[in-house]
Amino acid sequence: ESFGCIYSKEAPYEVLRTDDLSFLELRRLKTIEDLVDKYSGPHFQNSLDYLMRGGKSPFRFFFEFAEKWEEAGFHWLNHSLMGLYKILAEFFAEENPDLKAWLKYDFRKNEPRRQTPRWLGGLPNRQRENDLIRSREIFNYLPELKDLRPREIGRRIFVEEFPWRAGSELILFYFPPGRRSARTFRLS
Repeated sequence: ESFGCIYSKEAPYEVLRTDDLSFLELRRLKTIEDLVDKYSGPHFQNSLDYLMRGGKSPFRFFFEFAEKWEEAGFHWLNHSLMGLYKILAEFFAEENPDLKAWLKYDFRKNEPRRQTPRWLGGLPNRQRENDLIRSREIFNYLPELKDLRPREIGRRIFVEEFPWRAGSELILFYFPPGRRSARTFRLS
C-alpha cells in the first residue's frame, strides 16, 4: 500500500489497481495476456501474421482484440481450439478478406486427423486426395511414399483449395510420421 498498490488479500494474490493503472486498465492487460497465451503458437501463426501486416504492432492488435473479446463477454468462458478459430473469424474476417483462407491454412497445417470444417471451406469428401494418389502424381512431390499402400498415403495427406483474393491455389499437406505439423507443397 505504501507503493500505491491495492491488491487482493487472499490467494491468488493480485494487484487490483495502482496509482498509475486503474482496475479496468489492469483487467484489460490480463485479457491481453490471456489472448496472447491462447493465440500464440503454431495454430494461429500465419493468421496473426496476416492480421498484423501493414505495421500494426502486436500490442495494438491484441489491445483491440481484447476490447472486442470483453465486449462479447468471452473473458468469462472457456473456449475450444475450434472455438478460438471461429472467434478470430467472427471478429476480423469482414475487414480482412483473406483471413478465413489463412485460418484454414493454419488449421490444416496443424491438424493431422480431422477434416477441415465446412465453415472454413472444407469439403465433405476426399476426392482430391484420391485423384492425386490414383494418378501417382503424389510421387512427384513425395517420392518417399512410393512403398506405402494408397490407404496409408491417404491417411497422411490433405489437399485443400485456398481462395485468396489474388487467386485460388491448391496446396498439398503431408504429415510425416510422428509430426503434428505438415509439410506443404503448392500443386500445379
